[in-house]
Amino acid sequence: LDDSFVQTAAPIVSELEKHQSSDGAFGLWSANDNTQPWLARFLTAYASITFDQLQRAGIPTSLHAQERARGFLSRRLREDLAPEERAFMVYALARTGAPELGYANKLFEQRAQLSLLARIELAHALTRLNAKPQAQTVLDELSSHVHVTSDRAHLESSGWSNVFASDVRASGELLAMLLEHAPEHVLV
Repeated sequence: LDDSFVQTAAPIVSELEKHQSSDGAFGLWSANDNTQPWLARFLTAYASITFDQLQRAGIPTSLHAQERARGFLSRRLREDLAPEERAFMVYALARTGAPELGYANKLFEQRAQLSLLARIELAHALTRLNAKPQAQTVLDELSSHVHVTSDRAHLESSGWSNVFASDVRASGELLAMLLEHAPEHVLV
C-alpha cells in the first residue's frame, strides 16, 4: 500500500472515529447525534464494514472502535427491528468477524418477505457464516430478478422499503458478493 495513501486516509479514519459515541453507535454529524435509532444502527453497520475494509487494505484503524461498534450492533440486534434492518446488521456483523448465525437462520426462514437488497445481504452473511447451501438457495431465488441484456446485468425491483435502497445499490452488492465468493459465476 502506498504510504501517501495511508497518510491521506489517517485523518479521515480519525474523523470517522470521532463520530462514535461511548455505547459504540455512530452519529451522522457527531458522536452525540443519535436522535434517530434506526439511523444510528445503519451508520454503525456501515462504519463497521468501512473499518473492516480499511483494516484489510492495511490502513490502521482503532480495534477498540471496531469492537464497540460490533457490540452496539449485537445488542441492538436483539431489539424489535424491521427484517431489512436486521439483515443489514447481520451482514455487517458477519463481515466483521462477529457472526450471528441464529439471526441469519431466522432471516433465511423469512426471506420471501425481504427486499432484494436484504436478501443479497442475507446471502452474503450466510456465505461468510459457511452456510453455503442456504446462501445458494437465496441466490437461486434472486436470479429471477436479474435482468440481463447483451451488455449488462442488473437487478430490478418493484419498490424499496428502505430509504437507502436502490436497484443500483442492490446490483452493486450482488456483484461485490459474487466477486468475493463466486468469481466464476456467470454474472461476473
